[in-house]
Amino acid sequence: MRKGHFLYFYYFILAATILYSINVSAKSRYLNKVFDNVKILRDIKYTSHNIDEYVKMDIYLPADDNMNQRPAIIFAHGGAFLIGDKNDSTIRTLCKEFARRGYVTASINYRLAQYPSFLKMGYQAVQDGKTAVRYLKHFSYKYGIDPDYIFFGGISAGAITALNVAYLEDSEDIAGRDFKSLLGNFDYSTNHYSESCKVAGVINICGGVLDLLHIDKVENTPVISFHGTIDNIIPIDRGLPFTGYMSTYNSVARFINTLAPMEPVYGSRSIHQRLKNLNIKNKLIVFPGKGHKLLFNAEGLKMDSYDKIISSIENFLYDILKPVTPYLSGSTIVKILTSYRYAIDNPENFIAIWKVTGGRVLSKSNRDISIEWIEDTENTISVFLQNNLGIESKPKKMIINVTATSGKIDQTNNLMADAIEKYRKRQSKKNYISSFSDSIHIKIILLVLALCISAIFIFIGLHNPK
Repeated sequence: MRKGHFLYFYYFILAATILYSINVSAKSRYLNKVFDNVKILRDIKYTSHNIDEYVKMDIYLPADDNMNQRPAIIFAHGGAFLIGDKNDSTIRTLCKEFARRGYVTASINYRLAQYPSFLKMGYQAVQDGKTAVRYLKHFSYKYGIDPDYIFFGGISAGAITALNVAYLEDSEDIAGRDFKSLLGNFDYSTNHYSESCKVAGVINICGGVLDLLHIDKVENTPVISFHGTIDNIIPIDRGLPFTGYMSTYNSVARFINTLAPMEPVYGSRSIHQRLKNLNIKNKLIVFPGKGHKLLFNAEGLKMDSYDKIISSIENFLYDILKPVTPYLSGSTIVKILTSYRYAIDNPENFIAIWKVTGGRVLSKSNRDISIEWIEDTENTISVFLQNNLGIESKPKKMIINVTATSGKIDQTNNLMADAIEKYRKRQSKKNYISSFSDSIHIKIILLVLALCISAIFIFIGLHNPK
């Protein structure tokens, strides 16, 4: 291939790449699969003290992602705190599902079966879960994570862990037992990182809690829950774990209960009601006639509830990630050719995107804007927030009614009238150009032009080989 031909071919490939990037960016990240490949970092030790070497995590990253501030989800496997592994096929599938949507995800191992007590085993799992949160916050820069948006999810025992990572504190009573003297506290017993272990939300798949009073307004953590109505391992309302199995004289379940006596737990429906009473954001999705398996059946095949669970998690988490629509304050009845200030509540200092019709922007920031109104008609001001994840809030719009400065504008003052009219025309043209350049249409037009120019160069190169 001649050098000239290669150069033309390069331009064509570059244009095609631009087309692909526009297509990807048009999709809604975090709500759709926007990445085809996932990079996995395996066997990362997230503790710093000399405890079980088994306590490691695998981190799943969207491949070829250029964002350095992304939400993260930690997933914990099930197994009654006795068995299980971060390589659990269901957990791996969940990690890949959400990494392809733009999240950083992690599958963790936690200590198992070190004591003949489900309470002690559960306590250690919560210690390790909180440790995993602190680890990802401490090294958020390394993995491209926004430390304010780390979620925790799990299945069965993993969901019990997730709920207690969010809501159980050192100061709260655990069935009248003192575990701190034996096992240490939650905050610093397994690593020395000082970051908070607070999470942005919980994904509870067939889990439960020991005491509903552990759920309170102090944490105020959103929870989305999934549960089957005939779950005989973790009841949807309240009861002993494995009750359904023991009632049928399942020898394994009865042996487990003899070896490590269990305490009654509150399932997802009870948790939902508690959260609802406290006015904490939550959602419960019940699957009538389904048991403890909701994602994959015993043969490893996807169940009909799988897609419902994935889409519900997508939307619930996205609603948490999305900035709250700002409150916009300022005068709605104004005088022409007079400046006014409008302010929004923006405690996180997100990027504020302002749009004004009928007025001239004098100054603006992420918290306020000053406008001189020049159109003596009904005008508008609108604003939305964009956080560091690139997610936009719903816009807040205000209608502005403009009146004359003193009665009416002196229509005999031709110089003033002409000046205002000329300014309006210039401003209208600027607004049109600004609005057009902000849209995706300009990108598409530029792309088409690039493709056309590339095609012309290729044509010329083919007919003029020298």
